[in-house]
Amino acid sequence: MTKQEFKAKCIELRKQNFTLGEIGKILKRPKTTIYFHVSKIPISQTLKEKISQISREKAAKYHPQKGVSLLNRHACAFGEWTPEKISLIAPCYV
Repeated sequence: MTKQEFKAKCIELRKQNFTLGEIGKILKRPKTTIYFHVSKIPISQTLKEKISQISREKAAKYHPQKGVSLLNRHACAFGEWTPEKISLIAPCYV
């Protein structure tokens, strides 16, 4: 595939709302090379929604427990202000 054919194929796939990753898998080239050829093509609303959905799915996959740390640590419940807790925040005022 010549450089002109590659560029034309990149542009054609981008206009069909393929993401950089999908184009890279189809053409077996790095995303940076593809981006060089399609960077000036405006992203359609459909493609923006598709990229957003992929991003949400990745976040859900890697962080399935919202509000729980990766090490499964939990913060202590806050009860009331005590001199010890105040000294943690403002040690010079106690």
